[in-house]
Formats: sequence, structure tokens, C-alpha cells
Amino acid sequence: MKPINITQTHQLNADDLKVELNKLSDNMNERYGVVSTWKNDSLVKISAPGVKGKVTIGDQSVTIKLDFNLMMSMFSRKIEDDIRKYFSKNLA
Repeated sequence: MKPINITQTHQLNADDLKVELNKLSDNMNERYGVVSTWKNDSLVKISAPGVKGKVTIGDQSVTIKLDFNLMMSMFSRKIEDDIRKYFSKNLA
């Protein structure tokens, strides 16, 4: 399965961006069991059974990269759509 790679520009300060990313994380955890772990102010590790990835945070952009195993790949399009909708509503 092709990995998801989404980059979204933003104009939020670091604290507001962290709030928005935590809201997205909570949503993804509820819906898909995805767990996000902040490693530092610019890196979040993502994991779930069958999913691994990371969020890289820059001053003006956020990039999410996710890889799926065969079982979880059936949800990859829905997960990608959910992330893109959240980003366009809350970060754009």
C-alpha cells in the first residue's frame, strides 16, 4: 500500500498548533485507535496496530507520513480524507 504523505501550511503559533494537532490526535484515536506521542516540539510519532508514522512540525507547515500494513490499508483512504478535511478546516 502506498503511504500517506500530507503537507499543510499554517499560520498558527506553536501553542495553537499543538492544540489543533492534539485535537486531531484525539479524533484519530477515537475512530481508528491511533496513538500519538510527542517526541519534541517538532516531532510526533504515530502508532496503532498496522499503522506507523510521524508528524513533522515546521514554523509554517505540518507534514504527516503514515505507513499501513495490508489489513489497515483498507482504511488508509478514509484516514487520509479525515486528516485533509481537518487540516483544511483548522489549519488553512
